Amino acid sequence: MKRLWHDKSGTAGIEFALLIPVLILLFIGSITLFDLYRQYWRQVQSTHIVSDLISRETTVDEKYLTKIYDIYSGLLNGGAAAQAIRISSIASNGKSVSAAWSVTKGDGKTLPKQDLTKVEFPTMTKTETVILVETIGTNAAFSAYLGFAEMTFLQHAFARPRFVSAIVKN
Repeated sequence: MKRLWHDKSGTAGIEFALLIPVLILLFIGSITLFDLYRQYWRQVQSTHIVSDLISRETTVDEKYLTKIYDIYSGLLNGGAAAQAIRISSIASNGKSVSAAWSVTKGDGKTLPKQDLTKVEFPTMTKTETVILVETIGTNAAFSAYLGFAEMTFLQHAFARPRFVSAIVKN
C-alpha cells in the first residue's frame, strides 16, 4: 500500500482530466465573445454605410429605401435573426428638432418607438437637416453556455445631406 501511495505515474492524466473542461469552456467562451463582437461591428458599419449612401441622394422613394434595406441586410450577411431599419429626415428650427419624414423597413416591431428628445443630435444650425438611420438586429450567439443566447444591437448614425439642404421623400 505504501508503494501505491508514493507512486506518481498517473498524476498528469488526472490533472489533464481536471483541466480539460476548463480549457474547453474558455475556448468556447472566447469564440462566442469574438463572434458577438464581430456581429456588433458589422451592425455598426452597416448603419454608417447606409447613412452615407442616403446622404448622397437628393430625393428618395419607397423603391429606393427598399433597396437600401436590402443592402443593409446583405451587409449583415444574414447574421441577424430579426432586423429592422428606420430612416428619418430630421429638421432643426434652432431650438428643437422634428422628423420631416420617417420610413421603417424590416421587422418594425423590434425597433423602439422613436423619441427624438432622447437622441443626442450633432450640433445643428437653424433650418439644417440630418438623416438619422436607426438599425436593430437580434443575433444568436455561437454558444448559449455563457448566458449569451441572444443579443440585440441597436445602432444609430447621422449624416448631413451632401448636395441639398434636405433630402425629399417622394
